[in-house]
Amino acid sequence: MLFYGVHVHGHALIEDSIVLPKVPVRRDCQLKKCIIDRGCHLPDGSQIGNDPVADHKRFHVTASGITLVTRRMLGQDVSLLR
Repeated sequence: MLFYGVHVHGHALIEDSIVLPKVPVRRDCQLKKCIIDRGCHLPDGSQIGNDPVADHKRFHVTASGITLVTRRMLGQDVSLLR
């Protein structure tokens, strides 16, 4: 499910995911079973939901394998969304 203001660039793949408003999904990103919080900026080539071990190091992964990504987890300024 993609909300308003989501721009999916070329060669990106999104499967079984929710991408909240104002998120650019950059070139060659692969998102699987994840929820991307509004305003997150995913760099080119981001791989989220494909490697649970790597995802656990940076993001919150539920017991059912859904990965939650927020601006804070990506090291991005959260004050810009207010």
